[in-house]
Amino acid sequence: MEVRVYKASKILELWEDQQLKNAFPIGIGKEEQGHKFCEGDLRTPEGEYEICVKNPKSKYYLSLGLNYPNLKDAKLALDSRRITDE
Repeated sequence: MEVRVYKASKILELWEDQQLKNAFPIGIGKEEQGHKFCEGDLRTPEGEYEICVKNPKSKYYLSLGLNYPNLKDAKLALDSRRITDE
């Protein structure tokens, strides 16, 4: 199963065996443009992430928690000195 999110059209698609199985309208962060930079920036991450939490009791119908930041995000933050390697 693959999940694809299109921020501009606010659509989440579910794909299986290279076929579109379903599509859903979604809500994203208030700052719709650009990749997530840090906690609290109101942006939605862009890239490849794993869904690690499913919350069916969310006030937003169903929220999905991602493994953000992933290794790529952490490396970018380290390289730009937003975090340390400690």
